[in-house]
Amino acid sequence: MTSPQARRIHAILDMPDRRGNVATWLATLNTALDAESPLDDETVRLLVDHARPRWGVRTPDDASAYVAFWSRLVARHDDPRLQAASADVIYLLGGPSRSCEALAIVVAAIFRRPEIFIDYAGDFGDVAKQCGRSQQVDFELAKIAYYSALVDRGEMDDADLRDAVREILATHGDDEDLRNRLRLIAHSS
Repeated sequence: MTSPQARRIHAILDMPDRRGNVATWLATLNTALDAESPLDDETVRLLVDHARPRWGVRTPDDASAYVAFWSRLVARHDDPRLQAASADVIYLLGGPSRSCEALAIVVAAIFRRPEIFIDYAGDFGDVAKQCGRSQQVDFELAKIAYYSALVDRGEMDDADLRDAVREILATHGDDEDLRNRLRLIAHSS
């Protein structure tokens, strides 16, 4: 760890009372983050990797504390990686009624930073199907944006991207705006 900011935040992320009183631990983390602006890349990665509950929570109060913490964090720091992590927390802990909201947040984050698609595709692929056609198309377009980024970096063959575009057109080709949205993705990469 090279960043002084990341070292300070890491010390809080490793606090032993993290498993005890979640609300107090998150309040301590929140206070420390208030003093750290802007967040550097290393700190963002630490938060995404270590400030989310990995194996669920013990109580509804713990779930509420995590959702509130992440909501405050993304309100202060406009970073798509944090937004996607927040969506993941909302999806996991916010209850079934918030799944589609979480999907919309993660899709918006992916369009801003396509490489994060791979981190959340497994969690949100089925959610997209449950949230209706519009959000399913949005999720598929986010996948196309990710594939396009991979092609641009030389990490994927453009034939695979073309196959994915053909697939979305075959499935959702009657969507009037789909071709325009696909063109926007092509022109943004």
